[in-house]
Amino acid sequence: MDMDLQQKLLNSASSQTRVISRDTTRSLETKDVESRALKRTLELIEDKKNLNLSSIFQREKIFKFHTKQVNAIAVSHDSKLLASAGKDLEIKIWDLEANEERISLKYHTQEVNWLAFSKDDVYLVSISNDSMLYVYEVASRQKVKAIRISYHGYCVCFSPSGNSIGVTSGNGKIYNFPQFTEEIQLLGHGSHIYCISFNHGGTLACTGGHDGTMKIWNAHNGKCVFNFTGHSDFVYSVSFSPDGQYVASASGDTTVKLINVEKKIEEFSFKAHSSWFVLSFSPNGKFLATGSYDKSAKLWSLETKCEILRLNKGENSTLALTFYGNGNYLATACGEGKVRLYDLHNTTDDSFTEYEDCYVSSVSTSNNGKYYAISKDYKINVLEIETNKCIGSIDIKLAKCVKFSIDDNMLACSNFKCIKIYKTTDFTEIASLQEHENDVYALDFSPDGNFLASGSCDGVIIIWNIKSFNLEHTFPGHKDFVDSVRFSPDSKRLASSGYDNIIKIWNILSKEEEIMFIGHKSWVTSICFSSNGKFLASSSKDCTVKIWNLEGQIEEKSFSLSSPINSMSLSADNNILVCGCGISIWTIVPIIEMFTSIGNKKQFNQNCIGSNKKNSLAILNLKENRLEKVFKDLNSPIISVEFTSNNKLIYFDEEKVHYLQMPTQANWYAGFLDKITYCASDTTNELIQPESLISQSNYSFIDYYSCLYLLSEKKYENISAEQMNFFISNCGFTPLHILAFKGEAIAIENILKGSEFVHLYSDRFGHSPIYYSIIKKHQKVTDIFLEYLIELTLNPDKKVYLPSFTGIANDIPWILKNSSKNVDMFFKVCMNSKDSIIIFGVPSSDLPMVKIAPDLSPMKNNFLTMENGEEFPLILKFSRFPIPSVCGSEKSIELLKAILESANKEIFKSEFIQSLVSNRWDEVKLWIYSYTFLMWINLVLLITLLADFSWVYLIPFIVVNTLLFMWEFFQFIDSGLEYIQDIWNLVDMLRLIFTGSWIIIKFTESNQTVLYYVSWFAVLLNVVRGVTGFRAFGATRYYIRLILQSLVSMKSFLYIFIYSTLSFGLLNIAATSGTISADSLWMDSFGLAFGETDAMKSEHVDLQYISFLIAMVVNVILMLNMIISILGDSFDEFQLMAEIYNYREMIEVLLEIEQLKSLILKPNESLYLHTCMHAYLSDEDSWQGKVMETKVYLQDVERKISEGIKSIDESIKTTQLGMASLENNIGKSVQDSNQKLSSRVENLENQMNEIKESLAVISERLEILVNKG
Repeated sequence: MDMDLQQKLLNSASSQTRVISRDTTRSLETKDVESRALKRTLELIEDKKNLNLSSIFQREKIFKFHTKQVNAIAVSHDSKLLASAGKDLEIKIWDLEANEERISLKYHTQEVNWLAFSKDDVYLVSISNDSMLYVYEVASRQKVKAIRISYHGYCVCFSPSGNSIGVTSGNGKIYNFPQFTEEIQLLGHGSHIYCISFNHGGTLACTGGHDGTMKIWNAHNGKCVFNFTGHSDFVYSVSFSPDGQYVASASGDTTVKLINVEKKIEEFSFKAHSSWFVLSFSPNGKFLATGSYDKSAKLWSLETKCEILRLNKGENSTLALTFYGNGNYLATACGEGKVRLYDLHNTTDDSFTEYEDCYVSSVSTSNNGKYYAISKDYKINVLEIETNKCIGSIDIKLAKCVKFSIDDNMLACSNFKCIKIYKTTDFTEIASLQEHENDVYALDFSPDGNFLASGSCDGVIIIWNIKSFNLEHTFPGHKDFVDSVRFSPDSKRLASSGYDNIIKIWNILSKEEEIMFIGHKSWVTSICFSSNGKFLASSSKDCTVKIWNLEGQIEEKSFSLSSPINSMSLSADNNILVCGCGISIWTIVPIIEMFTSIGNKKQFNQNCIGSNKKNSLAILNLKENRLEKVFKDLNSPIISVEFTSNNKLIYFDEEKVHYLQMPTQANWYAGFLDKITYCASDTTNELIQPESLISQSNYSFIDYYSCLYLLSEKKYENISAEQMNFFISNCGFTPLHILAFKGEAIAIENILKGSEFVHLYSDRFGHSPIYYSIIKKHQKVTDIFLEYLIELTLNPDKKVYLPSFTGIANDIPWILKNSSKNVDMFFKVCMNSKDSIIIFGVPSSDLPMVKIAPDLSPMKNNFLTMENGEEFPLILKFSRFPIPSVCGSEKSIELLKAILESANKEIFKSEFIQSLVSNRWDEVKLWIYSYTFLMWINLVLLITLLADFSWVYLIPFIVVNTLLFMWEFFQFIDSGLEYIQDIWNLVDMLRLIFTGSWIIIKFTESNQTVLYYVSWFAVLLNVVRGVTGFRAFGATRYYIRLILQSLVSMKSFLYIFIYSTLSFGLLNIAATSGTISADSLWMDSFGLAFGETDAMKSEHVDLQYISFLIAMVVNVILMLNMIISILGDSFDEFQLMAEIYNYREMIEVLLEIEQLKSLILKPNESLYLHTCMHAYLSDEDSWQGKVMETKVYLQDVERKISEGIKSIDESIKTTQLGMASLENNIGKSVQDSNQKLSSRVENLENQMNEIKESLAVISERLEILVNKG
C-alpha cells in the first residue's frame, strides 16, 4: 500500500462515516457490506474496460524506431543496448538507460530478419533476405565481416560459449566465431530451415523448417540425434529452455509443442495463436512468451500449461520478442516500426523514508525513539531520527555492537575484547569493561537498569553490574559465537543465541541455565522477548522465524521466509513481527526457490521471472498467523530492524537508514484494517479502492497480474495453488474468496485437492472464503471447504493447518448455522492433542479440566499440582482456533445461538462443543445456582403464603418475584421478539402474571372462585418452573429431560387415550340411561377402566358390564402395553440423544445467563480452549446402556467393513495403475523403436545422399579428365 492510500484511509477514518470495527461482531444477518465489497471487486476484475490490467500498459514503453515493419530485435547481455531491424533495411541500436538512439547502420539491400549480440556484447550480427550476413563492431559502429550465404537468411544464433554461431537459410550451418570458417552442415530437412537454437551447454542445436519437422543435432559433429514430426505445418521458431531440459517449437499449425530432450517425447501441446508466431523462454524457464501475426502477444505458464497474461492490445502484429534484464523486461517487435518494452519486475515500495548513504556495521535506536547510534568508518555517530542531524560522535577502532541504556543516558559499545560505556550527554567515556578473552558481538541492558549482558565469539556471556561496573556473573554456555543476548521484560531472565544454532534461557537470580531450545538449522541471528515475557521470538540464517513458549518450553509457531533473516523486532502488542532479510555478498547461495510464508513450506509464489534480489523486509502477522506485507528487492541486506516507543519502524541496511511512521487508525501492516470506513448511503464505492487492485508489491509482477488475468478471463482452473493465497484489493480478498462467492465448486475442489499450501485466509472484514460460500448458499463449496479443513488436521504440523483455522475463527457461527453434512466431523477434529504426548502428573482438580488461555499450546503447569497424590497418564488438547472468551460478549452470545440453531445435532457429541460448554458452565455456575435457588425459594414462599398470608412472608415473596421479573425483563430487552419463541419464557411470563394476579386478588378479596383458579394456576406454573431448576445439576438434568421427552413421545397416545376414555363414558351413560356430566363422562369411565366397580348398579350382566369389559381390554390391557412399549422406545431414543439433550439444555441455560451479563458492555476477546483429560479413560469406556453399546458395536463393524472395502479399492487401483504403466511402457518402447528406426532410415538416406554427392563429384572429375584427355 502506498502512502497516498494510507492517507486516504486515515482521512476517511476521521470523516463523518459509519464505522465498522473488525473486532466488533455484527449480527449474522448483517452480511451486506462485505458481500457487496466482494461483488464490486469481482466486477472491477471482470470488467476489462475498467480494469484492463492498466498498470501493465502504464509500465509499457512504445518506441517507433523504424518507418516500416520491425522483424528482429536483440538485447545485449548487460541489458544496456537494444538492436532492432526490419523492412526499412536499417539496424538501430538504442541505449536503454538513456532512452536514445546510439547507432544506425544500413548495409542490407533487403529486409533484415534476425539480429544477435555476441556473448561479450562486442559484436552484433545481422542476417537478411539479401543472402548476406554482416558482423558489426558495436563500439566502432563499423561492419567488420560480410558472409554470403546460399539463400535468404532467416535466423542467426550464438552458442552459449560464444565460440560458435548457427545460421539458417536454405540449409543450416554452424560456423566458428569470430573466424567464420564453416564447421558443420546440418543436413536432413526436406526444405528451408527457418530457425535455430542452442541448449545451455552448447552441445545440442535445434532447428525447425518448412517441412514441419524439428530436429535436434549434435552441435559438435552435426549428427541428428532426434527428429520430431508432430507439427502439421512449418516450424517457424524454436527455443531451448534455460536448463536445456526442454525445447519449445512454434508452428504454422498455430500450436506450441514442448519436447522433453532427454526422453525424446512430447510433454504437452497447446494452441497458442490463430496465425504463425514466435516464442521465447523466460530466464527462469517458468514462462513462455509468444507473439504472433494475429496481433497478439501472450505469456504462458509452463507449470499450469495455460495462458496467464495477454500483453498487447491487439493493435499490431508481434514478429519478434525477447526477455532481458534477468527476465524483468520483455521486448517485442511490432508492425508499423514499433518496439514495445514491458516492465515485468516488481514495483518498488516508497513507504519508507531514506537517509544519506552510509556503510553500517552496527546500529541501535534509543528507547525514546528520537535517536539512533550507528557505527561506521572507525566512528560511532549519534543522530536524530527525524532530521538525521548528528548530535555527537565517538572515535573507536571497531564497534561490532552498540546499545543504548534503558534511560538513554548511556551508550555501550564493543571494541574488540573490551566494552566501553559513554555518557550520551557529552559522549565522554565512563567505564571500560575488560573480562572477555575474545571479541564482543552482543550487548543488552536489563529493563530494570541494573545489568548489562555481553556475549563474545568464544561462547561466553558476562553479566555486568551497571551501578558498580563490576562483573556479576559468567555463563560459559555456548560452543560458538554468541551473536545475540536479550533480557526479559522483568529482568529475571536472559536469552542468548549464536552460531551453535542453540537458544539458551538463563535465570539471572539463580545464575543457572533454565531452558535450552534446539530447532534452528543454522545460526540464530536475532532474539526478542514478547512484552509479557511469556514468549521468545528467534530468527535464523535458515530463513525461519520461530516463536517459543517459555512456560511450556516448546516451539509455539514457525514461519519460513525466502531469505536468511538478519534482524527482527516485535511490536508492543506482540501481534506484529518485522524481519529484515538479505544475503550479504559473502553468503550468496543459489536463489531458485519458492517464497515460503506462514504456516507451510510453500505458500507465496515469489518467482520474479529472473530477479535474484533477496533483500527484503517482511511483516508477519502473529495474530492471523500469516505474512502481511513484504518490502522486496531492497538494495542491500537488512542489518537491523526495530520498533520504537513512538510507533516508528526503523531499519538499517549496509547503505542507508530508513524509517516509517506506522499508521494507528488503519493498521494495514497488521493484516487487517481496525476500522473499515464507508458511507451509509453507498458503501461499496467508498470501501473498494480500484487502484489497490493494481498497486501491489507483495508478489512478483507476473504472478500477481497473471492471477488477475485468469480471474478476468474466468480461467479459474489455471490459477495455481500459490496464487490462491494472494491478497487482492485493499479489502484483502483472495482468489479463493472470489471463487467461493461465485460458487465455483469444481475449480475450488481441483485446487484444494492434495494441496497443503492453500490457506483459508480472512479478509479485512475478518471472514474466510467459507463465509461467502455460506451466505451465497453454495452448499457444495461449503462442503468442499470443510472436507479440506478436516484433511488439514491429519497433518500434525501446525504450520499447515494453523493459518486456515485462524482465518475461519470469525466464521464459526456461520459454519454452525449452515449445518453441512460435514460440520459434525469438522468439530470433532477441532481439538488437537499436544503432539499426542502422554504426561504423568497429579491433576489439580477432577478430570476432565477445561480452561481458556491466550497461548495456542496448553501448559501442563495450569492443570497439575505439586502436592503429593496419585499420578495419572494425562493428555493435553487445544482448540485449533480461538473462541470468544468473555462471557456475555456479543461474540460469545452469537456463538451459543448458532450452536442451538444448528440442524446437525451431532455437533453436541464433539469434544470441542462439550469442552466449550463445560468451560462456560464452570464460569457462570454460581449465577445458575443462584437463579435456581431463587425459583425454589419463590415456590416455598408461595406455598407458605397459601397457608399463612402475612407480611412476614409476602415482602420477601415480592422481592424474589421482582428479581425474577427483572431477570426476564432484561432477557426480553436483549432478545426482542425471539424471547417469546421459547416455551419456557412463555411459562415464565404466565407464572409472573398469575402470581401477580393472585397477590392482587388476595388483597382486594375479590371473587373467591376466581381466586381459586388463579391460585391453582399460580402454584402449577411455579411448580413446573421449579422443576426446571433441576437442570442446574448434572445428576438430575438427565431425568428431568427424560420426563419431558417421555411426555412429548406419548403425546399422540394421550390423544387416543382421552378419546377412548370419553367414549367409554358415553357408552356407560347410554347403558345406564344416565345424564351427561363431568363425573359420568370421565371419572366413572376412568374408574371402570381401572377396576373401580362402585358405579356398577346392575346385579346381572348387561350393557354396563359389556362396556366395563371393553374398557378393561382397550384402556387397561391394550393401552397399558402400548404406553409401556412407547415409553421403552422413548427411553431407547433418549439414550441415543441423551448427550445431545444434555448439552443443549446447558447451552439454553448459559444463553439466559450471558444475555443478562451482556447488559454490561463486554469486550470481544478470543482465546484458545485447553483441556486436560485421562489419556486412556473416557466417557465412552463406561456402560452407556444397551442401545448405545449396540450402536457403538455397529459403528465399529461398519468402520471395519469400510476399511476392508477401501483396501480392496486401493488394491484394484494399484492393479489398474500397474496395467496402465505397463501399457505406457509398451507404448513408449514401440515409439522409441519407431523413432530409432526412423532415425536409422534417415541416417541411411543421409549416407545415400552423401554417396550420391560423392559420385557426382567423382563423375564431374571424370568428365574433367575425359575433357582434358
